[in-house]
Amino acid sequence: TTYVNVKLEDMYLGTRKKMKVTRNVICDTCNGSGSKDKSAKSYTCRTCDGSGVQTTMRHLSGGVYQQMRSHCSDCDGAGESIPNRDRCTSCKGKKVSKEAK
Repeated sequence: TTYVNVKLEDMYLGTRKKMKVTRNVICDTCNGSGSKDKSAKSYTCRTCDGSGVQTTMRHLSGGVYQQMRSHCSDCDGAGESIPNRDRCTSCKGKKVSKEAK
């Protein structure tokens, strides 16, 4: 969602504004695989076991614990990771790149 501040007078007169928007598109270099070659494979994230979410337990007091779920910081919620040496140089293993339109 993109918000643009426009005056009521501009809307009434039909003023046109140009804006630049960036969006994520599938990487052209690796075709969305995230790796340099087709033979390189991605591995299930060891931190979240492929779920994309980390679960941590926090001791509050006595026998009371709090369970917290958060976005996995190692795989950015993807559940898989590609070794640094095998990552695509354009998208850095994220499988998408930014496109300005």
